[in-house]
Amino acid sequence: MALSGPGMGNAPLPLVSFQDIIKDALPPVDWLIEPIIANGDRVVVYGQFGSLKSWLLLHLGLSIAAGQPWLSTFHIPTPQSVLYVDEEMSVRTLRRRIKRLAMGNSLESEPLSFHVLSQPGITFDAQGAATLLTGLAQQAFHPDVILIETLRRVLHGSENDAEAVSAFWKNIEPLRASGKTVIISHHMRKPYKEGEQNSRYRASGSTDILAGADSAFAIELEEDGLLRMTCVKARNAEEPKPFYVSLRDSDINGPIGMHFEGFHQDAPPKMQEHKRVLPLIREILATTPGGTIKTRDLIRQLEERGIAERTAQRALTTARKRGEVTPVRHGLWRWIPPAVAA
Repeated sequence: MALSGPGMGNAPLPLVSFQDIIKDALPPVDWLIEPIIANGDRVVVYGQFGSLKSWLLLHLGLSIAAGQPWLSTFHIPTPQSVLYVDEEMSVRTLRRRIKRLAMGNSLESEPLSFHVLSQPGITFDAQGAATLLTGLAQQAFHPDVILIETLRRVLHGSENDAEAVSAFWKNIEPLRASGKTVIISHHMRKPYKEGEQNSRYRASGSTDILAGADSAFAIELEEDGLLRMTCVKARNAEEPKPFYVSLRDSDINGPIGMHFEGFHQDAPPKMQEHKRVLPLIREILATTPGGTIKTRDLIRQLEERGIAERTAQRALTTARKRGEVTPVRHGLWRWIPPAVAA
């Protein structure tokens, strides 16, 4: 029996016998990022609005291009070329974010194979993947990994339409057939009014979005500023435990760092310690002449009280998000009295 149809010719069915499967060695997983994403995977990363999902994905892409362990925790066996396709941010915003993340990870002088397309207007209809591949070939750039922001912007049709989503997965198959890993960001719908719903079931739109993926991750922003990343699907290996990530910055033009803060079972003590640091920051700033202090001096005073530098940095970021402190300039902070902050 032969296959027939457009582009198939009369190729024989690709049957594989049980005997061949048994006699061959068990193939190892070819990891892009061990143990969370395999090479060639179709990956969906979905998160709430304001969950810093774009920051996380840009950081991920830079780490892949550099061959650095992601978050200093997850091994990347080899550097790979990366294309970041963004259909949401302006090119100015995108460039600023990339530069600040590069500064925060000491990558400014690294010759990374990392390219971006800002609002190129790509739609993955029946010809979308071929058009993208042709354009990349014309630029002599052949990325190993393509990150796409967001599914909603590149989908031909509605995310609620199962047929449109199913067609999307079929339409991007030329990317995977050419050996590329495709990582797509998506949105998370709000929890039901009667209470929180498991993040596993909160990807916006048709269930075919996650059904067509090889692996999928949900990102949620916790109250204390930590990002919780939960693997909700993994075809190649056991789902890793949920883990926490923090984002640290000092001012709007300074470096951005993203740091691993532990797996789920390790997080509660860290979170409680983090909350304990906030009153100490308020106390130090409130009693400092002029109400301003350099970052290194604040961290030093917290370390003298037994607070780890990473915990102090995370607490400082949270204090800024809460409007309790404000950066005066790079590396200098000012306390905002409660009456002013209110």
